[in-house]
Amino acid sequence: MQGETDPVDLLGLTCLQVFEPAIYSTLNNYKDMLCGSIGSYSYDRQKIDEEKIKKAVSHIFSEGIAANEEAATSILGILFPKMEAALGSTYSFGRYYDHRNFLINCNIAVPECFDRYFSLSLEDDAISTATMRKLIYEASEKELVTYITQLYQDGKIIRLLEEIEAYANKGDSKNIPSERAAILIRCLCRMWSSFEVEEKGFFTIPFAWRLLFCVDPLLEVIDMVERFSFLRSIFEDKMVEPSILALLLRDFEITHGRYTDKAPNEDKQAILLDELLKLESVFKSRCINAIDSGAALSQYGGLNFLWMLSQLDEELVKHIKETLVTDDTSLAKVISYCTSRGKTAARLVVETRQVNKETLSEFIDVEDTYSRMNVFVTTHEFLLLSKETKKDVVAFLIAVRRSKETSQTEGFVAEEIINEELQKIISTIQS
Repeated sequence: MQGETDPVDLLGLTCLQVFEPAIYSTLNNYKDMLCGSIGSYSYDRQKIDEEKIKKAVSHIFSEGIAANEEAATSILGILFPKMEAALGSTYSFGRYYDHRNFLINCNIAVPECFDRYFSLSLEDDAISTATMRKLIYEASEKELVTYITQLYQDGKIIRLLEEIEAYANKGDSKNIPSERAAILIRCLCRMWSSFEVEEKGFFTIPFAWRLLFCVDPLLEVIDMVERFSFLRSIFEDKMVEPSILALLLRDFEITHGRYTDKAPNEDKQAILLDELLKLESVFKSRCINAIDSGAALSQYGGLNFLWMLSQLDEELVKHIKETLVTDDTSLAKVISYCTSRGKTAARLVVETRQVNKETLSEFIDVEDTYSRMNVFVTTHEFLLLSKETKKDVVAFLIAVRRSKETSQTEGFVAEEIINEELQKIISTIQS
């Protein structure tokens, strides 16, 4: 496990294993209480979390008799800053929890690294330190694509992005050379639209934000003189889809206080305003080409540039919306563009989808859409759509049907119900 564990943490844990075996044997049961940091959104919530940790610590020491409770508590406080913070103790070698640096160092206090200290083998979703260093500092663009593709197929793309973000933010990104930062950004932007990822957990960040979490600090490495020409090459790159450019452009606009109610933030501005205006022009041209060629409708999330484009040219987007719904396949893609995914909590957390009818009505009358899609889902052409687009269409039909029958207007449809209805439709077409 050399390189996959922190030597100091391993020594500290081994001290407990040798001198406090009763304490050591209980730790594996308290991963959630010991790992990470206390980052609650309110004072009351933080106090509740602290009490839970104190209770967990109490259980750890009650389950096993400590030979030297003070020494054991001191070591645990160093290994797990969350525990030290909850107990309000200060040790001479105490440390604050920094997720990015701790992740790079493979510290035991990181939830993703905790288990390896007990099993002495990497977790199923782990990426070895050697692999990460190869990706960040050495791999060619071709090798990067191969590595990233394999990690995506292995279900490790979120872990990879967290690792890249951590390396990019380490020491203000000074450890990553400018040319490496450029390669990483280009590869991520080119490949991003091929990632179909569903974030797990109720409180999760949108997957798209993870691109910005990586790109923003990596851009800081590239000299300001060279930064615009590099970004222009990204915006002109035909392998980078307009929906990805919209994500980047929106990020740059916000720092300049454009199309937002936020004030400009000069410290976060990656490029100058006149350079931003030039990127807008390139972006607009790329969007028009994507619509004219039909590429926007064939790509996953291919219409996600429309909001950003509407801020630049509202009349152009109005014309685009009128021309996008001329056939049923295109209309299905528009429905998918208007659909959001999320989770609702009642007795259980349920995955849901909702079609924004107001947004859809900007393209076409909702009743007309309902009539056309009711017929379309009986055809073999419907089966040619991607799985996610088919589910979005089914969610729309269920939501409209409900509103007609029960006057419900919220339009949230549970994923389980969508899957059941979709399976019935597919079976009917194929029979």
